[in-house]
Amino acid sequence: MPDEAPTVYLVVDDFGRAGRDVASEVKEKGKMAMLRSSGVALMIYRLLAVTGILCISCKAGFSQMIGDPKCRDQTHTSQRVEAIRKNVATLRDFVEMVPPDEAAYIRSEAQKALDQSNSARYNAVANRRYFRALQFHEDAQVALDNLDAAKNASGKDLARYLVVVLSRLGEVNERMLAFMDADGRRASPTLDKATRDEIYYRLPAAKAVVVSLLQCVISVL
Repeated sequence: MPDEAPTVYLVVDDFGRAGRDVASEVKEKGKMAMLRSSGVALMIYRLLAVTGILCISCKAGFSQMIGDPKCRDQTHTSQRVEAIRKNVATLRDFVEMVPPDEAAYIRSEAQKALDQSNSARYNAVANRRYFRALQFHEDAQVALDNLDAAKNASGKDLARYLVVVLSRLGEVNERMLAFMDADGRRASPTLDKATRDEIYYRLPAAKAVVVSLLQCVISVL
């Protein structure tokens, strides 16, 4: 019987781009550590290798060692996921909130413009103050929803959620940079230099930790 997949909050629609963006493939002495070659473990391992995400020895001090038996322990992985969630939530809180009425208008107008293939109408929406912030918040929320689910998951289900999170963090990175660019051109930016510097650290750090944990989880399936 095939494994029953858990509910995933959004499909992985751009795995390759997220992978290339965060990949840090490090060559060690000798051969690459081999992960177990059964079922979902092999499938996800191949995805990581093909898209360039696989890293043998993440340099960050918070890296999780491949093959660490702790990655079978849901208490341990839940703590790791919670740390990732706090980082993503901090990034989310840096970006201005969008008034509900404005968010509803932007969503409605953008969808109508896309349905009509009306670039002028879409560009008019895209030029509104809160457009970039709304895009960021929606992608960040998808990542947070999947992290919430991942906290209560283990094994293959945990790996599936982390794959989605990794993909969405690629989108979060792009949305954040687009927001920062738009914000920097305002007469009174909402982000100061110190905040921008922290964002530039937190974005790759969040992805590196997800990659590290995902590899470890797969390696002990």
